[in-house]
Amino acid sequence: MFPQSFLSGYSFVVAESEHLVHGLQGELTNATWAPISPSDILDLVSRPANQPGFLQQETVSSTGIPTTGISVIWQSPRPMSSAAVIQIGNHKIFVKRHHIDVRNSSDLRREHKFINYLRDNSIKVPFVYSDENNETVFAKAEFLYEFCDVFAGIDLYRERISWSRYICPEHAYHAGEALARLHMISEGFDGSPKVFGPLCNSVEIITAENPLTMLKSILTARPGLAISVREAMLSIDIFFDRFSSLHLPFIEKVLSYASLMRPIYTHGDWHPSNMSWTGNGKDADVEYVFDFGLSNKTFLHHDIAVAIERSCIDWLGLYDEVWDPDSLIAFLRGYHSVKNLSEADLGFIADTLPVCHFEYALSEVEYFGAVLAQPDNAALACEAYLFGHAEFFLTPEGMAIQKTIRNLNNL
Repeated sequence: MFPQSFLSGYSFVVAESEHLVHGLQGELTNATWAPISPSDILDLVSRPANQPGFLQQETVSSTGIPTTGISVIWQSPRPMSSAAVIQIGNHKIFVKRHHIDVRNSSDLRREHKFINYLRDNSIKVPFVYSDENNETVFAKAEFLYEFCDVFAGIDLYRERISWSRYICPEHAYHAGEALARLHMISEGFDGSPKVFGPLCNSVEIITAENPLTMLKSILTARPGLAISVREAMLSIDIFFDRFSSLHLPFIEKVLSYASLMRPIYTHGDWHPSNMSWTGNGKDADVEYVFDFGLSNKTFLHHDIAVAIERSCIDWLGLYDEVWDPDSLIAFLRGYHSVKNLSEADLGFIADTLPVCHFEYALSEVEYFGAVLAQPDNAALACEAYLFGHAEFFLTPEGMAIQKTIRNLNNL
């Protein structure tokens, strides 16, 4: 990734501090995954580069004196992996580390292929670095690493908890525009879906001809998930019964839109802290899009529903109002200004909302229960996220959101 000659004689430094991350209920908590240290990445960034012009000569400061420090200058507060910005001379690089029990090389390569496709087609996404063999995933011990450019623009939402709402409706409008542009480009990308696993955005169950059979099949194939579900629910039969009574009626509505379902590769986690912005004010537009860790082959309306669910509903109780109608309307109008949303499309989005989070929440149960051995968090993911998000759409507030989406063209 980086020329060996560039690194010779350089030292690594990092500030000593306690690293806190965003917790499941909006609090700051100790990190599950250790922060990235310079020693973690020394041999990785020493690999030969295949990127012409990048760090091909020694970097000098404005005084003309060669720089000699390589440092970790920022650690991400997001909890599901370790990520940091490193500085090599005058160059800043974003590095992310995943445990092999959570992510696999083939999925990461698929994400990088999707990112490169978007970048080649004028969507502003970070540049992914590779070695001389065009490898973009770097293994070390039980971890996988990926490196990319630090994106341009202002990381306006960086310290906000993921899935917080937009600062203002104007930002939501521009985020809708940006997602529509991404969808228009991604329709041309030919990518296979990821296999269900920990921390995975998926539609395998909600698009299956027999969703209950598919759910049972996934649990059979993933014994760690099955054990985690059983421990969270006390009985696997209780889990299947609650799924059948709560989720199946919602899924039946999703399946009624089969003629509109267009499978495409999607971002999967569209919220404002996964974008950089052109400024700090209300007029700021989306500059870059990043964090494709939940990208997968789903369908267009599902990705829009996920985007609404992530940023227009207050799951963590951070605000006085349960949901943000102004940003919801602005987001959909922004999307519609670029890519038309018919009344049928709006109905499809509204009816997908109650189950758009189901499979990711199921993957969280496996992550907390089977990977981290945190049964309390697995139970929280199962009850509050997997069932709780769907149950919300049986409340007056949840139904009001769906009604607002359906009536967008009349507002």
